[in-house]
Amino acid sequence: MKRLLQIGCGMLFIVQVMGQLAHNPVSEEYILSGTFSVHFNNAFSFNADPACLGGIKEIQGGLLMERKWMLRELAVYKMAVTFPAGQGGIGIGFQYSGDPDYNEQSIHLAYGKKLGRLELGICFDYLLNHAAGYSSIGFGGAGFGILYHVTEKLIAGWAFSLPVFGTVEKTHPETGPQKYLVGLGYETTTDLLLSLQLVKISGVAVGIIPAVEYHFADQFLFSFGFSAGNGSLYFNSGWKKNRCWIQLYTAYDQVLGFSPGIVLLLNGKNKKG
Repeated sequence: MKRLLQIGCGMLFIVQVMGQLAHNPVSEEYILSGTFSVHFNNAFSFNADPACLGGIKEIQGGLLMERKWMLRELAVYKMAVTFPAGQGGIGIGFQYSGDPDYNEQSIHLAYGKKLGRLELGICFDYLLNHAAGYSSIGFGGAGFGILYHVTEKLIAGWAFSLPVFGTVEKTHPETGPQKYLVGLGYETTTDLLLSLQLVKISGVAVGIIPAVEYHFADQFLFSFGFSAGNGSLYFNSGWKKNRCWIQLYTAYDQVLGFSPGIVLLLNGKNKKG
């Protein structure tokens, strides 16, 4: 019996226990279905696939504020700006989430170029984590995206993002997240968009997100969606005045509750024909 106890204690120092291998930052519940469309994209769309920047025709800006699951500690604040650049476009995004005890800050840079029916994009991310009493930790990543205009109404897309630098711990290094996305968008009319996204993030089950977005009289927006990964429902409504959109949305998880948010979008004058 004594020998068995000695062997058991020794195993505690030999057997490696697998931990979390990738750090996934807090993300908002706002569905970016407009990424795979011509008439429904906005300043945040390039966060899903940077290739959509190849088709932008005007300067766009956006602010987003969300209280994830109604928890102050998981609040998300985002800002994004996109603008045309030659035959493509550039996008810059910033995000802050958390509180003074623990928070995450990130910057997202992307460029997209249009090549006929094909659009290509690249992106770079930097995530900085800070916990009170500890040194800040940074993670860097890079990604690539493609959009293909199958027809005038149907757009298919694919994108991925991989960690480039930044690790935590030595025994089981924790790196930045890996993300893969496949999406389709079909504009039945210039006012109605049907979309489907498949998202895989390291350490998280595959998310299947169908969504419908409808614009009425060029002033009102209604959209809803469903995430098959976590079983949450999504609702969004918005009102447009001149070039400014105000949208209120929420996602509902039957276990964790509501994640309400507000989005402000501003579109500049069309710079392309």
